[in-house]
Amino acid sequence: MLTERPTIDSGSTEILTVSQLNQAVGRLLERSFPLTWISGEISNFTRAASGHWYFTLKDASAQVRAVMFRGRAQYVDFAPREGDKIEVRALVSLYAARGDFQINVEAMRRAGVGNLYEAFIKLKAKLADEGLFDSARKRELPVFPRQIGIVTSPQAAALRDVITTLRRRAPHLSIILYPTAVQGEGSAEKIAAAISTASLRAECDVLIVCRGGGSLEDLWSFNDERVARAIAASEIPVISGVGHETDITIADFVADLRAPTPTAAAEMAATPMQDWLAELHQQAVELIDGLRHLLNDHSQSLDWLAHRLISPSMAIDHQKLRLSNLANRLRHGATTPLAAARFRIAQVRSRLHHALPDTRMRRAKLGAKAVQLHTAFSSRLTTWQHGLESASGQLELLAPQRTLERGYAILSDESGHVLRQPDEIKPPQRLKLTLAQSLGRTIIAGVVLLILLVLIASSVAGAGPQMGHAWGAFVMRWLHVVSGIMWIGLLWYFNFVQIPSMPKIPDEQKPAIGKVIAPTALFWFRYAALATVATGVLVAWMNGYLVDALALRQPFHAIGIGMWIALLMAFNVWFIIWPNQKKALGMVTVEPEEKAAAARLAMLTSRFNTMLSIPMLYMMVAQQNGGL
Repeated sequence: MLTERPTIDSGSTEILTVSQLNQAVGRLLERSFPLTWISGEISNFTRAASGHWYFTLKDASAQVRAVMFRGRAQYVDFAPREGDKIEVRALVSLYAARGDFQINVEAMRRAGVGNLYEAFIKLKAKLADEGLFDSARKRELPVFPRQIGIVTSPQAAALRDVITTLRRRAPHLSIILYPTAVQGEGSAEKIAAAISTASLRAECDVLIVCRGGGSLEDLWSFNDERVARAIAASEIPVISGVGHETDITIADFVADLRAPTPTAAAEMAATPMQDWLAELHQQAVELIDGLRHLLNDHSQSLDWLAHRLISPSMAIDHQKLRLSNLANRLRHGATTPLAAARFRIAQVRSRLHHALPDTRMRRAKLGAKAVQLHTAFSSRLTTWQHGLESASGQLELLAPQRTLERGYAILSDESGHVLRQPDEIKPPQRLKLTLAQSLGRTIIAGVVLLILLVLIASSVAGAGPQMGHAWGAFVMRWLHVVSGIMWIGLLWYFNFVQIPSMPKIPDEQKPAIGKVIAPTALFWFRYAALATVATGVLVAWMNGYLVDALALRQPFHAIGIGMWIALLMAFNVWFIIWPNQKKALGMVTVEPEEKAAAARLAMLTSRFNTMLSIPMLYMMVAQQNGGL
């Protein structure tokens, strides 16, 4: 639309040049027509060496020259060709040099690309929000695929390029074609069906979706949502090889890997066999070299160890030589100090011999003096012995004991004062009578004699078996019980006091202690046993059932059992406990093992007697009940 119109003054005399005219017209056009979108078809398209594009934009009834300078042409995302329908954003101008009317193109796009581009952007944003473009969901291609599937048209030139590339790079791979239309009505649905079929059949390891280059409309099937979702749902890794490098489709974003061209997709799907063989060869060479170096190292180590290894005979010879050297050193070290010491002893002995005085004369004089001294001492000793014997005889004649033995006695009071006059006795007064024997022995002897007299008198008066309730039998029974209780007490003392304390006594003290303890224990053990047996027999005899008791007849079998038990215990004391106790106390010289065994046997026998003492005591009580 014209914003201003030039006015021509018909009466003006100014003459314009052609350049001025063209420049004025150009400025007028630029001011009158701002940037606007113009649609048409490309013809006479030329790319100059400077990078500028020159072409004609035409429709069915008109055409206009157009130019797109290099600075703007580099932003076009496709390669214009003859016959392409395009839309340009241009400025109307005039090329002043030739006076040609033309348009200066600022931007270029395919015809109708505005609506398609908006649909492309919307679908891309939608699928991106759903995560179909995320790198996390994209899968790695297999390193060694066995079969490769191709989704494309059987008549497409891209199929031939892919097959040629695969045969050249990896002839061992199998190829499966999933034919489908790649453009036109319904092609998007067929492409999605072919991808789903390949995923369902799972015959191949990699799936290539490809076609050759074309306009945005030609490639629009790969911008379809159904194709994108089919690629995303595929169980097989998908490579997208649609169009040329500048062509971008939705399938490229969804696929696991995008290739700029179908040929590049084939190269990405399979590594060349030669590359694998070359890598294997290189690895084999490296392995052989590594093994060679390892063998060389081990061989060197083996040589070093073999050099260090010495045969057993050489080692023995070396040890013998070392032993001989040590023996020589030891012999030299032992003999040299000994010889030196002997030499020093000889020197000291020589010096001592020269320093000692001559003692032979003094020894002779000393011997003579010793003989004289011995003779004089013997004579004096004989004289003293004769005098001592004479004094002893006189003392023996005048000793008070001899006077007492002749029938005399010494009468003294409680303080020990000897009474010489009758008037010194003042009744009532305790007096002490000293006879030829000691007082303690007289009392003991008197008591024993009194008991024996009572027993004899009772036995004679009762006529033996007929004195069942006689006083002598009563005393004898209780003497039997007392002797039995004393024996049992000795057994318990010996078993639980003396024997347990023996391990605590040092071995070097046992013989000395045994000489003190053992005789006393022997005396009381022996005579307590004899007293118990003897009094039991006397009681049984005095009560008239001795034979029945020894024969274990009723009703006096308990008394007989008690006597037999007492005899067994007496036998154990005399012939088992006492001999083994002497061995254990060291009174008899035996081996340590025999001493320990003797101690154990004495202890076990004593404990056995202790257990027998319980029924024996019971039998004594039964005897008392049966006797009275």
